[in-house]
Amino acid sequence: VLDTEAGRLQRIGPGWRPVWSPDGRFLAFNSESSDQRDFGYSIWDGVDVRRHGRSSSAPVAMALGNSFLVVEQFGGFDDKGDLVADEVPPQIVIHDPVSGVTNTLNLAAERRARELWAHHSGPFAVSPSGDAIALMFQAGRGNRYIHPRILRSEVVVVRPDGSPVRRNVGGAPVRFLSTGELVIEDQSVFPVPLDAVSLDTGVRRRLFTVPSRFFDLSAGGRLVYVTYENEARAVWVWDAGSSPRRLTDGEFPALSADGSQVAFGRRGPDKYKGSRTWEAALYVARIADGAVRRYELAGGTFAPPEPSDSEGSWAWAPDGRRIALTLEEPPP
Repeated sequence: VLDTEAGRLQRIGPGWRPVWSPDGRFLAFNSESSDQRDFGYSIWDGVDVRRHGRSSSAPVAMALGNSFLVVEQFGGFDDKGDLVADEVPPQIVIHDPVSGVTNTLNLAAERRARELWAHHSGPFAVSPSGDAIALMFQAGRGNRYIHPRILRSEVVVVRPDGSPVRRNVGGAPVRFLSTGELVIEDQSVFPVPLDAVSLDTGVRRRLFTVPSRFFDLSAGGRLVYVTYENEARAVWVWDAGSSPRRLTDGEFPALSADGSQVAFGRRGPDKYKGSRTWEAALYVARIADGAVRRYELAGGTFAPPEPSDSEGSWAWAPDGRRIALTLEEPPP
């Protein structure tokens, strides 16, 4: 965790995909055992780290609501400790980090005789009030892990008890806005359309058509995204109702909770032809005046999210001061 005011870096533990609780009390992240056979997730309360899901689950996506953690589980483990993903239907676990109570929702359905299946997957979005969870739901035929035939894809909104709220055809959830609307993206086309959907009426309105597949959106509706400029990358900012403007060089931007700052990474000079390595630093820019600060990440190499990963390797705490990072530590 990087304290941007003090410039101090604190090591929490092995893991990736960090997410904060809305009050900043808890930090959750994917984790694994030292032998890499035991996948689970961990919760840090500011002092101690506790692992969960040991030897029984493999969470692949998480999102924190006001008082609960949403964890997607897609498999279990056999007697040898190897992951068995196709024998266990996907499930959602609702975990209260305060009480430790968990509740499992099985929203998936299978009919193996006809090779029909339906399952949910990340990314998730949780409403600010914590009363709605949005996820992507797919139905298909054949083996869902090897060349699946997708028959239908939709965004489903459910309550923490699993009861349905609304279904929307196509797309994937991005986040809930402060207006209560759910933002849905359609990555099957380019530029990428972002629509805000009312949970009450189902009315959709177009927010942005983004000329990039790498972007972040604040609850207030501010958008940052990356463009390619020859061999360089640039971060742009776009407020609804105005024109986009170039902010600075960088990649994989992540907005602070209030949308006033953006964290991003940069690549260093070419070490080999066609290969640019990440700098061991994180950059933070103020959107108001474009001022950029650089933070050295001693003891590790900057680890960006994979291009197919909608959840970044770092996340802002609600206080706008701390950033949880995923670093690749050099071998001993």
